[in-house]
Amino acid sequence: MKPLKRAAVLAALALALGLWAPRAALAQDAAAASARNPGLDFYLKALLLENRGDSAGALKAYRAALERDPDSAYLLRQAAREALNSNDAAEAGDWARRAVAADSSDAKSYLLLGQVAWSAGEKDAALSAFERTLELNPASADAAFSEAEILAVDSPARALGFLEAFLTRNPAEASAVRYERAKIEIMAGDLDRARGELESAASMDPELDTLEGRYALAQAYEVRADTASALAQYRVILDQAGPSAPLLDHMGDLLLEENDGRAARARFLAAHELSPSDAEADDYLAADAEGRGDFPAAAAFISSSAALGQDPALSLRLSYDLTQMDQTPAAVRALERAHALWPDNIEVSYFLALGRRDLGQNAAAEALLRSVVKARPDFRDARYQLGSLLESEDRMAESEKEFDALLARDPNDAAALNYLGYSLADRGLQLAKAESLAGRAVKLDPNNGAYVDSLGWAYFKEGRSTEAVSELARAVSLIPDDETIWKHLGEAYAQKGDWPASWKALMRSASLAAPKFSGDSLARPARKRLLAAQLGPLYLKYLAAAQGGVERVSGLCAVRGKVLGRTFSFSGLISFRGPGDLDLEWTGPLFTPIADFRLDEKGLRVSAGALEAAGLDPAAVKAAAGAALELLRGYLSGAVYAQSSARYADPWFSKSRLEGPDWTLALGRGGLFVSEVRSPRWPGVVLRLRRFSFQNGRALPREFVFSGRGFAMDVVLTQVHVRFSPLSAAALVP
Repeated sequence: MKPLKRAAVLAALALALGLWAPRAALAQDAAAASARNPGLDFYLKALLLENRGDSAGALKAYRAALERDPDSAYLLRQAAREALNSNDAAEAGDWARRAVAADSSDAKSYLLLGQVAWSAGEKDAALSAFERTLELNPASADAAFSEAEILAVDSPARALGFLEAFLTRNPAEASAVRYERAKIEIMAGDLDRARGELESAASMDPELDTLEGRYALAQAYEVRADTASALAQYRVILDQAGPSAPLLDHMGDLLLEENDGRAARARFLAAHELSPSDAEADDYLAADAEGRGDFPAAAAFISSSAALGQDPALSLRLSYDLTQMDQTPAAVRALERAHALWPDNIEVSYFLALGRRDLGQNAAAEALLRSVVKARPDFRDARYQLGSLLESEDRMAESEKEFDALLARDPNDAAALNYLGYSLADRGLQLAKAESLAGRAVKLDPNNGAYVDSLGWAYFKEGRSTEAVSELARAVSLIPDDETIWKHLGEAYAQKGDWPASWKALMRSASLAAPKFSGDSLARPARKRLLAAQLGPLYLKYLAAAQGGVERVSGLCAVRGKVLGRTFSFSGLISFRGPGDLDLEWTGPLFTPIADFRLDEKGLRVSAGALEAAGLDPAAVKAAAGAALELLRGYLSGAVYAQSSARYADPWFSKSRLEGPDWTLALGRGGLFVSEVRSPRWPGVVLRLRRFSFQNGRALPREFVFSGRGFAMDVVLTQVHVRFSPLSAAALVP
């Protein structure tokens, strides 16, 4: 029978695997076997179904085979295993007990009975079956290790002793026993001993250095908060199994617990490279990039994440990153995609509304904001933005309704009080209500310059100029670089009839707005009310605030010019430290010194050993540089504004200017800034100021052009750091 049975099995396997054997011989053997054993066909069918992964069908075939051969211990064990695979513990137990009854001397049947009982939670029955297995087969490692696992639940020491006894009887199982002991030591919490057992088992049999054991040990270290030891095990796993994104992510998380951000980032980057859509790695890397201000990288990581279409919060972050990159249209597109996926998500709708407003799509923004407010009447920011949008379109009645609703819910919402109060006051509407609202905002936040400005502006609109000036002067002291507040103060002074103060405040407003326009047209009405004698001192005070206050200048510059007909061009280093130290160094290639001009309290010192080699007359250069640097120091130090008096002149044929005993200052950009500096101490020498930039409310030229008898020099600041003294309103407010 054996040859025939084997041939039939091979035939079935050939069919299952899509192979084919010599047809005649296999068919003849299978037919003969089927005639002698009627259950064989069902057994072969069960094997075929097992191979296909059809556990339910295989179990049904085993039942049919056992109806024809009910005493086959082999078939009974096969049926029990398939019942376990089908999660039918009761039937598996029935088949296993029948297998034991069919052949009580077969250790395999008792082993299976123990496994079935243990899977069903029947500990005592499982122990009894495993002990019987070992009586029949003392070398059964499966039975010994299963029994040790059960014993370890209640008594790890007893389990370890049991394994030691088994090892004494079966020394050939030393490596496997050590591995099993390692698992029990992990359960018992003796992780150092467990690690030793694992290492010992692996040295005896490398195949026993399993990922399962390493993972178990690593996780046990984590439970004990021994992160460093856990990471050591994960590194071994990484070496054995190769990189995987989940493992790299987990290691990254542990490294963050160890405050090793650099190593964590490396793990997450490796996970991203392995799996660019890995959500955990992309989330960390995006947050890390955002923290560093690298918003393009953050947006790229979020865009690649598999979670982008599953988590609306990621879409919000992506839109934020794109906004930080000044890519508002792209940010809005990201929010539109999110809104299509989650049309009822309040946060997505809200931020999409803000984005559409930024793009000038006010109707769409309004519709979204209204839908958000309808769904969430308590969403304060959405109602605030709706009121703000309506106000910007001059739909004041509708805007007021939204802000009134906000204040009904929270009467101490200072921002809402201020917004509505200012909006009404600016339009001259309901001035008593505007004053009350702004006053309540100021009481809630007394040092908020914007709120103080709103209250002062309400007083101005009511014609209460003294109170208006008081509040607006305090507002500019709180926010010294706000052009609108200075304009309000200038108008309040004009209402009060204080034209000098009005002119200074309006000039300050114009100077702060200078990057947008040039000219003092804003202050011209006030200037017409002033005498020429008044304008000189007023101008000096104004210019000291608008253009002075330089404490330090340092950086690179380009120097070019002509002395006695000889042209030159050098790189340079410039350094000014207030009030009087100025240094200008000319350099050649690789910063080779050519000449150094230093001006301080001791006077001018020149180191110009390489000038003759450059074809320049050192004496002529020194004379020209001395005069030029004196003018530049006077300008940077603010000495030009500190002279005792100055006369304002506005001839029709040239620029307006201030003529003082020590300095003459020509005014450019509509009279807002000094454009030329001269001094009677250096007749014929002129410093012209060009290419103004604006920093913290101050103006600084980036190009200084010097000219005089026999020389011309141009100094252009290329890479420079400038530090100003704190901007104070006191210099302009009486």
